[in-house]
Amino acid sequence: MIEAVISLYMVDPSGAVALAAANVPYSNLQWNRSLSTCGDFAAQLVGRFPLPWPGRYLLTRSDRPEAAVVEKVEYSDGVASMSGRFAECLLDRRRFGASGGAASGANWRQAVTEAFESWPLEDAPAILMGAGTEQASGASYAVKADKSATAMEAVYAVTSAKGSYPVLSLDWEAGALSLSIIDGKDRTRAQSERPVMVFGLEMATASAVSYSGDYSVACSTVVATASKQAQDAAGVEVEVAVPGFDPETMWRAIASEDVSSLCSDDPTEGEAAEAGALRAYDHMPALSVDATAMGNGYGTLWDLGDTCEADVPEAGVSASARIEEVREVVKKEGATLEVSLGSKAISKVARALMRLR
Repeated sequence: MIEAVISLYMVDPSGAVALAAANVPYSNLQWNRSLSTCGDFAAQLVGRFPLPWPGRYLLTRSDRPEAAVVEKVEYSDGVASMSGRFAECLLDRRRFGASGGAASGANWRQAVTEAFESWPLEDAPAILMGAGTEQASGASYAVKADKSATAMEAVYAVTSAKGSYPVLSLDWEAGALSLSIIDGKDRTRAQSERPVMVFGLEMATASAVSYSGDYSVACSTVVATASKQAQDAAGVEVEVAVPGFDPETMWRAIASEDVSSLCSDDPTEGEAAEAGALRAYDHMPALSVDATAMGNGYGTLWDLGDTCEADVPEAGVSASARIEEVREVVKKEGATLEVSLGSKAISKVARALMRLR
């Protein structure tokens, strides 16, 4: 029996929120969460869409914190369906002109908090600052968006690179959204602070596991160089270790990256090192693990953004990787979970940061 209750809230042009339809009946609900971009949902309804369409609606789910924006309603062969993205997409509606945009703080967390405070358009619901947020008290770190990027893309480029992600929940008592910045946790066997999570058949935590590991692109070190604008001025060069390199199982290799575009006109070794660390993500192994997971512990023992392990004994593989996506399908027969771990999203985020910063 389906236990996840979905409800719809109307948002007026001033941003005020009011309950419009509670316990909307459905036969199939897909709930897709991602580390590197805004998540999305789709629901096949039982009966018609319960409200006038088009409309400004938020959707909530009783057993999940994420709020979503209804962006599409369809009728086909007498069956209604609706779909949309999670409420972080409200920042996707903000684009900047040729001069770009920036939200600043003393660190990345403060800058992301400032982005959610200042970048949503005027008709969005009010956003309260919750867990993991920090009010801006400086300007040494900036979330930057160029003319081709949306505010949402700029925010996810920063949070994903830090192993974190934003969540906008509906605080219905306050009639507002509430922002949390969630940090991924280490749940591998290399630590002892918290329970270990291993996806595998023998562990009875997954019913299927597939693995792909391409180490041909992996390096151990990135040599980052940054030129100075002044004529005849010597540039800077630093070596940066590639995350996750294991000398016991991987061959050493050196990559060279020009990071001048990511630094100031008079770059320091510190700037070059930070830019080189971003480029280093593109020199990690192309690791991908997909698991059909048992639901036990989802949201408590493991969650999106956590670094977990996957065992594939038939391939002699035990891999550690960050959870990039969780795709959930809820039906009356029960729920299924598809989990993707790997380095692909990390590399994609690194490239986005190269463009945005």
